[in-house]
Amino acid sequence: MGRYILKRVLISVVTFFGITMSVYALAAMTPGSPVDMLVDASASVSAEELAKMEAQLGLDKPVAVQYFYWLKELVKGNFGTSYRTHRPVLEMIGGRIGSTLLLTCSAMLLALAIAIPLGMLAGYRPYTGCDYGATVLAFLGQAAPNFFVGMILIYGFSIRLKLLPSNGMYDAGAEPTAGMLLRHLILPCLALTLQHLGIYTRHMRNSMLESL
Repeated sequence: MGRYILKRVLISVVTFFGITMSVYALAAMTPGSPVDMLVDASASVSAEELAKMEAQLGLDKPVAVQYFYWLKELVKGNFGTSYRTHRPVLEMIGGRIGSTLLLTCSAMLLALAIAIPLGMLAGYRPYTGCDYGATVLAFLGQAAPNFFVGMILIYGFSIRLKLLPSNGMYDAGAEPTAGMLLRHLILPCLALTLQHLGIYTRHMRNSMLESL
């Protein structure tokens, strides 16, 4: 177990550096500068003033230096300020982390509630119709992108059947209630559940076969 945890931690660290470096490199190659978001489009700003602002923000340094400066500040807990909204990034994350945890935990619990009995049944009766059906469901769940599943669910349940809302956490202009939150949670929860369902079902089936 210790080796498994260490392996997962090392993979997470490598993934973190790979993603953040890629994002930084792509951002550096895109046209324009973050300073453009800070300057009013109608204002007349000279090239010298723009260069001075870039120097104050450290944008005149090489991309690698900018990345390590950002990483140092991140370790200190300084997430910076958004160029677009001019609000602290940590404050923006904190305002959305509750909704994210609610959606993620709901999807994981629903996936486990379905995957555990389904995987056990598939492992107890291998190479039967139930096993093949669970395997197909698992592969479909892992292969289908969340955004694609989400669009299908929105089209079917929101546009065609008009049974469930397609966005937001509450109805616009209405008093928030638990029932309203639940209705808005169903579609995104199902979209995430399908992916988790595929992973957990395969693990449960394999574990059942090994135990038997």
